[in-house]
Amino acid sequence: MKIGRLKLLRNRFPKHKRNWTVGPIVSLCSPFLLFAITYYFTDSIKNNIGLQNLELDKLKTTISQQTQQIEQARFELQRDTFKVSTKNDEKRIEFEDKKSRVEELKSKAEIIKIFVDMVPKTDAACRAARIGTKLLKVRCSVNNRGVHAVYIRPLNFKMLDIKGGIAPPAVFSSTTGIQQGLIAPGSALDGYYELTMSTMGAFVLNKDLIVEWRSATNPALVAALKKITAGVVTPEEISDLTTQSYSTRFRFETLAPGADFN
Repeated sequence: MKIGRLKLLRNRFPKHKRNWTVGPIVSLCSPFLLFAITYYFTDSIKNNIGLQNLELDKLKTTISQQTQQIEQARFELQRDTFKVSTKNDEKRIEFEDKKSRVEELKSKAEIIKIFVDMVPKTDAACRAARIGTKLLKVRCSVNNRGVHAVYIRPLNFKMLDIKGGIAPPAVFSSTTGIQQGLIAPGSALDGYYELTMSTMGAFVLNKDLIVEWRSATNPALVAALKKITAGVVTPEEISDLTTQSYSTRFRFETLAPGADFN
């Protein structure tokens, strides 16, 4: 049935008539169609480009923000590095200053120790006995408690009167055995002395004697110290520093003539 209708239509509208009717319509529609298609695609491309530009702007903004963050982080890192460097410099300067002060104090302490060690440190203990009327025998032991060797010498012997004052020098008419001796550090030197009392001294009732000593640091060391400290410390000051004067007080006992005094 359908096939028959198609044939009927073909017969009513021959082929050449169909072509003449459709061609002009297509020809008329082609510019409009082309314009529509072009407009559609152009608009679509513009929209896509606009979207891409928006995305690109967002990306640029993001990159700019990240760049600012990086710069801020770099600035903070530089600041922290500067702070650390400054603190390290301050600590180094403080350490160097403390080290310098320690070295200065150490140097001063060493110099002070040199001077302190140069001071003679001796002490003496004596005992005495009167043999008969006028003869006094004295035995003294002097200890060197210093760092360096010292020379020791008794200057003189004196007798105290009944009131505790110094009796007249005429108490002793002569002395023997007084001499100078060198004492090494940590050692002792024993000295024996005989004193002859005058006629007046034989009647002195008090039995207290005093011996005065003079000790001096080894002269070779003193000369070396004077050379080192030339222009800073005077030779007189060195001499005062390296000498020591003191006295030892003791009592004597009375022995019978011919008695042994040990």
